[in-house]
Amino acid sequence: MRPDSYMLKLKDWLRSHHNRDRVLGFLFIVLQVAVIYANFEADRFDVLFWFCNHTPLLFGIALLTRKHDAVKALINVGFIAQFLWTIDFAAKLLFNTYVFNVTRYVFEDIHGLYVLIPILIHVASTNLALLHTYKIKPRKKVLFYSFLYLLFLHGATVTYAAQDANVNCVWQICGLPQYTWEGYAAFWPAIIFLVVVIPTFAFQQALYNLHRKHLNSARP
Repeated sequence: MRPDSYMLKLKDWLRSHHNRDRVLGFLFIVLQVAVIYANFEADRFDVLFWFCNHTPLLFGIALLTRKHDAVKALINVGFIAQFLWTIDFAAKLLFNTYVFNVTRYVFEDIHGLYVLIPILIHVASTNLALLHTYKIKPRKKVLFYSFLYLLFLHGATVTYAAQDANVNCVWQICGLPQYTWEGYAAFWPAIIFLVVVIPTFAFQQALYNLHRKHLNSARP
């Protein structure tokens, strides 16, 4: 069989959203293996409590099992933080300045091939999940799933991660510690739900509505 025939078969196969779920889910699992290996080499397992360092696994499992509501719930929690990380990274890369001072470790503490891993997990993972699922309607129960995950993330972080590491910005507002108030850590799940999850859910709804509007306008 000629190479172009293989390409045509591959394109036909990828037209199925289920098959695209499988491919992207597998890629997320591979990315998670890379994250674990890189931190194993550096003897830094505590960083796996960070949202960005364990959600490739969760994205991968959710996609392989076709749990799109779970994917959208994770996007609700992480999209804004990853977007701000990307801005900080781009500002340093292009203008040699930090906006939020949260990507300094990429330029100062990590060398060689390992520098690609934090870039991929912050810039690519949540954005890929959003790009893959924006055509699927975000249902209201996604908010409930997001809050459950926040409770789990908060409990795991305060129980197992060192306070001075400020994992998931639970103890202080990342990049803006001077604005952290007393009691912030205790109310972190509720704060993140109101400030991050609900706006991101609205953003996902807007993307879906724009997609539906585009489809309707394209019909004769």
